[in-house]
Amino acid sequence: MKKALNKIKGFTLLELLVVVLILGILAAIALPMYRKSVERSRAVEALSVMRSMQNALRIYNITHTESAQSIDDFDINFPGTYVSATSRNTEYFRYRISPGYNTVLAYRLPPYTKYSFNVGDNGMDCCWETEQYKSICYDVGFTRKTGSTPNNCLSY
Repeated sequence: MKKALNKIKGFTLLELLVVVLILGILAAIALPMYRKSVERSRAVEALSVMRSMQNALRIYNITHTESAQSIDDFDINFPGTYVSATSRNTEYFRYRISPGYNTVLAYRLPPYTKYSFNVGDNGMDCCWETEQYKSICYDVGFTRKTGSTPNNCLSY
């Protein structure tokens, strides 16, 4: 009977622990990179929506004598839920127009309010709270970057 037990092959506890340790290290490296790439894709989507809103705002200003006072004045169907006449929420961002300033603002909704965007006639601004979010601003190609907090960026 003892000889039959000795012939059973398998992994030792030490080998299994080494494999689990290696998998844990790989997960610790890959997960932050995955989260950053997901956040970058959301930022690119926000920038695309903002450019569409900025173009609609310009078209409105060309065809009318006054500035748009509401997102409903635009000739586009804006995605998201109604917040106010000048603001809409999507799943990840709040978009807002500033009547009279030809500016479109977007900021990340809580609990992730770590960066915000401002697109206007004078260019594009990106504000971030930490260095991690600074790279998102650079990755999506903003022309100007500031290190102020996201709430300061929204005061344009």
